[in-house]
Amino acid sequence: MMFDTFTATAESSVQFQALQTRLKTLWRSPDEFDARNCQVLIVPSLSLDQSELQKIAGAHYYEERLLFSLARLRNPHTRLIYVTSQPLHPSIVDYYLELLPGIPSSHARDRLDLFATYDASHKPLTQKLLERPRLLEKIRDSLEAERVYMVCFNSTPLERELALQLGIPLLALDPDLLHWGTNSGRRQIFAECGVPHPDGSELVHTADDLAEVAADLWERQPHLKRIVIKLDQG
Repeated sequence: MMFDTFTATAESSVQFQALQTRLKTLWRSPDEFDARNCQVLIVPSLSLDQSELQKIAGAHYYEERLLFSLARLRNPHTRLIYVTSQPLHPSIVDYYLELLPGIPSSHARDRLDLFATYDASHKPLTQKLLERPRLLEKIRDSLEAERVYMVCFNSTPLERELALQLGIPLLALDPDLLHWGTNSGRRQIFAECGVPHPDGSELVHTADDLAEVAADLWERQPHLKRIVIKLDQG
């Protein structure tokens, strides 16, 4: 998979964790007035299985789902940088800015920087950015490294690599910990900690293995009338 290119080394993991420590002083609740100058980089990349995304009509518009983040611009000390694959239509941006209470939309627009890769290919936006060093440099030049953090749609090794290249923290889980949010990861934690949880099986990868663990479950629980088969995801 594409993520293998950005497998974390011991050194990069240490660097990433060091960046993450900044979040405790940078992040504030959207409902909290922050008198400090703050920047938020929004990278709404759909870093998912692209073959599955292509089955969804208009999937590229999902990059607009994080436009609710523009609500942070109601704070006059906040600047947003929003990146997309294709340029956002001005009317869409105006629509969100007109929703901001108590502040002129023009004032908010002055604190919004928009960047686009001009790339409609079926790749995650983060990958497109990593493939464009000159665009990355422009984005980096617009950032105040000690005052900015990055928000993403989902956290993968791609987003971690982007955070490392920009030298800013990522408001998301370390991708190395993603397994513990999956169904099999949670079952493993519950089992090791002695936390009661529904009877079931460990992760299996084939239909034959699934049939075998289902039969084992029925032998342990002969009163069962149905079972639930869950994909290994968060």
